[in-house]
Amino acid sequence: MDNLFNSTDHLAKPFDFTGSGMVVVTSVMGRNGQDPLVIGQRSKGTITGVSSKIGNDGGTATLPAVFTDVNGQTLSEGEGVIVSEVFYSYSPYFVGAGGQFFSTNFFNDLVVYRQAFFRPRLSEQTTFE
Repeated sequence: MDNLFNSTDHLAKPFDFTGSGMVVVTSVMGRNGQDPLVIGQRSKGTITGVSSKIGNDGGTATLPAVFTDVNGQTLSEGEGVIVSEVFYSYSPYFVGAGGQFFSTNFFNDLVVYRQAFFRPRLSEQTTFE
């Protein structure tokens, strides 16, 4: 995990990921008849007012609807998924530019968010130490 987190600064160049970025990696496990559980979570960086959209370590996981089957079960008992979330607080060079030609939010600060989902190959349940 440390190698993954250490590589984020290099991968984000030329942007300053150390001061403006955050990565959250979450391990989620399915439970029969219940919402999935966050069984492990690690993160690097902080952005004020931003947290994982999946959930917190030890709590209930919120996954996209695509993971829910026809019976309403999100993940099967013991089934696992690893979620990687990346947040970046972007401040454009021309803050507030555009005047009457663009919407008022066009050149303002924003938090860019991306997520990816992975299935463990050798073990359904993955925790981080």
